[in-house]
Amino acid sequence: MMLSALCLLTVSAKAQTITAESVMKVYNDAALSKDNGFAYNADIENGLLTAQYVYQKETVGTGRKARVELRPYVMYRYEYDDMLRLTRRTTFWWDSFERQWQRSYRLDYTYEPGRSIVECRRWNKTSRRFVDADEKTVYELNPDGTAGRVSSYHRERTESSYKLTSQVTMPATLLYGDELLTHQER
Repeated sequence: MMLSALCLLTVSAKAQTITAESVMKVYNDAALSKDNGFAYNADIENGLLTAQYVYQKETVGTGRKARVELRPYVMYRYEYDDMLRLTRRTTFWWDSFERQWQRSYRLDYTYEPGRSIVECRRWNKTSRRFVDADEKTVYELNPDGTAGRVSSYHRERTESSYKLTSQVTMPATLLYGDELLTHQER
């Protein structure tokens, strides 16, 4: 279910894909938000957001000697295809003991006409690799464009096939915004 929420926040109305533009918008919205307890920084290469760093704000001291310090919290690395669609987002957490970023999980995005698929692969520290996906979310738009469906799947590590865990159908504008109608009319 968390995977579904993450993807809904960044699905673009244009062609049902997560684009470099939508990734940058999410970053800018977060960075410009006030009083949320976090600070943001980014690596931008050739106009593309390639990494986002999130720091937790922590007040140290009291009274006039109080100051805000930033503590590393989470980092995201982004990869895009030649059409500037997001193909991978890798999440790292800050290990304060080791004083370095540690891999956590990776979201792999694939796009088909009328459909986007997101698979979640967790990092296995022992084998030092991302394991096969055990969660998958599929976003589909009905051929007539009036409704969309979000289907979540889970697979046990010992099984080869996914099992549907939830499915929601709703008006397409709730999934993709009013811009979808404008885009379809062009």
